[in-house]
Amino acid sequence: MLILRPEGASAFDQIAIDRSHPHNGVYQTSQLRQPERAKWKIWLRKNEKFVIGRFAVAVFMAFWELSVFWKWVDPMFFSSPSRIVITAVAMFSDGAIYNDLRISGIEFIIGYVLAILVGIPLGIAMGWYGKINGSPYLLNQRFFQLDEGWDLK
Repeated sequence: MLILRPEGASAFDQIAIDRSHPHNGVYQTSQLRQPERAKWKIWLRKNEKFVIGRFAVAVFMAFWELSVFWKWVDPMFFSSPSRIVITAVAMFSDGAIYNDLRISGIEFIIGYVLAILVGIPLGIAMGWYGKINGSPYLLNQRFFQLDEGWDLK
């Protein structure tokens, strides 16, 4: 292989002549194969957001677990991730959680439907009528007046 550099050209503008190359043996050296980086570095570059996100979650979970283990927080009020997973597996395996999930789902649906049934007509009425639009402020004034009566010094 013969490498030529035209006068005034940078090192990246070299021309290589190799008769075994399929393009008549002439190509620029920037087209030559660069030394391959390790495959894991290439994979890391492509999946950087995935790796950083998972690493951040892992660090947070480890800190949470260690803070309960070392009694930085009271385990009575703040459980550890390992205890949560163990309890969840136990509750799903014996079926104790399914009734609780059903009741929570029913309560959520009832609350959501009630919010829609009250909120949408109230919002439409507040948009059409000025007196109804001002009524929430009247309710809030009552709470402000109660707050002013407390002496918290």
